[in-house]
Amino acid sequence: VEKIVRRRFGFMYSFLGRTLFLFFVASFCFARNQTSTIAVGAVTLLNAFMNAFVMYKHGGLYEDPTGKYATAEEGAARYVQNNPDMAARAIGAGASYAQSNPQLLQAGAQAGASYARNHPAEATRLAQQAGAAGANPFAIQTT
Repeated sequence: VEKIVRRRFGFMYSFLGRTLFLFFVASFCFARNQTSTIAVGAVTLLNAFMNAFVMYKHGGLYEDPTGKYATAEEGAARYVQNNPDMAARAIGAGASYAQSNPQLLQAGAQAGASYARNHPAEATRLAQQAGAAGANPFAIQTT
């Protein structure tokens, strides 16, 4: 999800992009030419100026502060690698739940198979994507 948001709304991660977007939004408010929308536009402009000031004052003028953040998938994989005992307990609990509720396991498998039958291109893409990912990040390594 984070990669999709970054790809579609990446301009919001930069000083210039975010400031121009806020000016753009404010322009819609002024175009209505009503007291309430002009007030909202003024607040939006104030927000744009404050945003620009804070980013300028703290050195983030052209820097993407999220560039060094890890994605949720990377964070989860790192957590599992650092806590293999917790991962083993979670897998054990999942297996125990599946064993106690075989009807849910069967319903899930049938739903997955039905989706794959109804959407063969998507099923093929997902299978290829899973195969291209390489090693399972959630695999417990005993080294």
